[in-house]
Amino acid sequence: ENGKIDYNTLREQPVAPATDSESMPLDATERRLAAIWSDILGCEAVGRQDDFFDLGGHSLLAMRLFSMIEQEFGKTLPLATIFTNPNIAALAQTLRPRTISDSNPCVVTLQKGRGLAPLFCMHCGTGNVFHYRELANRLGDDRPVLGLVPAGLDGRSAIHKSVVDMAARYADWITAAYPEGPYMLCGYSFGGTVAYEVSRQLRAAGREVVFAGLFDTGVYGTLTLADSLPDYRQRLRELGPAQKIAQIARSVYGNLRTFLRDTWRGLQRRSQLLPARVLVSMGRPIPVRLQPVYLRDLFSRAMRNYVPEPYDGKVCLYRQQSGIWERRNQPDMGWGPFVGPDNLQLLDLEGKH
Repeated sequence: ENGKIDYNTLREQPVAPATDSESMPLDATERRLAAIWSDILGCEAVGRQDDFFDLGGHSLLAMRLFSMIEQEFGKTLPLATIFTNPNIAALAQTLRPRTISDSNPCVVTLQKGRGLAPLFCMHCGTGNVFHYRELANRLGDDRPVLGLVPAGLDGRSAIHKSVVDMAARYADWITAAYPEGPYMLCGYSFGGTVAYEVSRQLRAAGREVVFAGLFDTGVYGTLTLADSLPDYRQRLRELGPAQKIAQIARSVYGNLRTFLRDTWRGLQRRSQLLPARVLVSMGRPIPVRLQPVYLRDLFSRAMRNYVPEPYDGKVCLYRQQSGIWERRNQPDMGWGPFVGPDNLQLLDLEGKH
């Protein structure tokens, strides 16, 4: 009646079968999960082997899912768990008592593949690797694709606060997962910065890196707000008096609205950052709903403090076609001085950041 789920009632009742008796949840843990999945995905019946993504799941729904699991089971699981445990049967195993995983939970298999060297994908600024799932699908079944997500959100290990320290840890994970090499790495946005540093450290250690891909990643501080002013002034010169006044009015209104929106969002973020920081200082797990805000703040500071060192390998820089970098005569997005023109390949892609 009040829009909430009565889990105490649902867990005592079997969920309606999706197709046959074998798809029904087997125990109370699976029934409780099925009730949560049904609510989040809008499905009347969810089978224990039904794939989360096939049912329409995505990163935002996964965040809701794990937040509700946290409330219902009292356990904080990494968001990336959904990749290796995409159905109720597998996810229930991670929630049952005395479940032990021998694998590194921070190295997530996005696609198993066979035969080819794996592609290692660095998490973005919110700590997730969901956006690489489509990339993995397009690379074909033979290419293994693994995502790296940050450690320390469970309160049992340290959270690295610098790109260099992060990269050193990720390099250890990568070489442990694939000792023989060669290595292929990529990263989107902040993840591109991490991929660059991991590649640099691997090569410095004598490892062979055959691919370092940066997706719309610029060197922090290369582009400033002032860089957009010449474009704006040029547009004004091309307008008539009435159009110029209208354009300035729209700009003032738009900037004021953006300022108020960003101020409000900043206050919301700060209200969530404080409890997250307190939990980290106490060595406690960070709730799923607080993780994106905490990680975005942490990684933003890490990126501001990172100064790239020269890299003697090849780098593929994938840019959005309409990016401001090209208009400001910075097609290399700031990487040229560190990589060199002979080793930097620029590739344009359609779409936004």
